Amino acid sequence: MSEDEDKKRIMQEKYLEFQILKQHIDEVQQQRSMLVQNNKEAKRAQETLATIGETKINDDMFAQIGGGIFAKTALIDNENILMDVGADIFISKSVAEAKGYIGEKIKELENVIENVDQALNKAQNQLHAIQEELLSLNKESE
Repeated sequence: MSEDEDKKRIMQEKYLEFQILKQHIDEVQQQRSMLVQNNKEAKRAQETLATIGETKINDDMFAQIGGGIFAKTALIDNENILMDVGADIFISKSVAEAKGYIGEKIKELENVIENVDQALNKAQNQLHAIQEELLSLNKESE
């Protein structure tokens, strides 16, 4: 195999590696966006739980139905809530227990986001190194 063919093969391999890593980065960025959205929702739930505990029985409030739609309701219990624990299973929890659960969930999400950010940074550095290598190989072949 000639030196030019060898360089061409190496460039093709590096380009393939670049494409695979770029695709991986794009997928991880999408996952990160979902994690950030989940974290925002958890923080909103935390804020809502704080206001429920301070709301008086029979006070009017708005309950989110979904899709940005709210219904005017009256609060009949400001000490207990229903929580979805998965698979459409709901359990009764005190507001304090729910606050603790949401607080832990927020911490976990923030730790995962931090780990994802570190992995993304590492992958982006690798991508940059491959890009620099490809530019160097391309200059050499000219």
